[in-house]
Amino acid sequence: ITSGKAYIKGKRAGSLKAKSYIGYLPEHPKFYHYSFYKYLVYLGRLGGLSRTRAKNNAMELIEWLELEAAMERDVNAFSAGMKQKAGLAQALVHEPELLILDEPTANLDPLGRANIINQVRSLADEKELTVLVSSHILSEIEKLADEVTIINAGRIILSDNINSLKNLYAGDHFILDTDHNDNYYDDFKKTDYISKMWFDEKERLHLICEDPETLKDDLPDLIREMDSRLHMFAKEEVTLEDIFLRVVAESKTGV
Repeated sequence: ITSGKAYIKGKRAGSLKAKSYIGYLPEHPKFYHYSFYKYLVYLGRLGGLSRTRAKNNAMELIEWLELEAAMERDVNAFSAGMKQKAGLAQALVHEPELLILDEPTANLDPLGRANIINQVRSLADEKELTVLVSSHILSEIEKLADEVTIINAGRIILSDNINSLKNLYAGDHFILDTDHNDNYYDDFKKTDYISKMWFDEKERLHLICEDPETLKDDLPDLIREMDSRLHMFAKEEVTLEDIFLRVVAESKTGV
């Protein structure tokens, strides 16, 4: 720590009490040479649980992660995906209130990443648990998180709800695809509520609209007048990666 203060439930970060609230999965977890079950019980006891409760929690986590067949094996002999699961279990065994995950899907194959994402998502949905994820894989953060904070060069440049951010950065950008896109382009040029238009590589028409409600009202009449078939009309989706690149660029230029 170079400056500043941090607190967890009113307790100074780093204090013994603050640590008791936390479960932590590092990017590259390391394990003692214990069997998986013994390791979880040991960490549960270190976390302040009774022996009976530590054993019960260990078995519940082993079953939840579907690792019963490996519970007596040395954790260090596990595959990369199994080690990530074991790391998640050790972070949860003492019943923390805050779960901190650092690159939780690092070095996993697509199936392993999907499993970890689903398990973490279910934790946040089913338990009274706050999950803080640090990751550079923004497509996965998009699936995991409700709130996002973007940090660049050690400085917070954005913090908000993901859905709010998507609505904000998508703006009033629509995609229209019919069997007569050129005709629509010509017609929309005559309006005062379309500020910009272009065709993409699929020849779909992109519209930047100043008055989305008028566009939605006018479009059915235009379709009937042109006797055309509508293939697609949708608000453009924006990804968390799109937002990240934009806000980082804006933070550098001061825009």
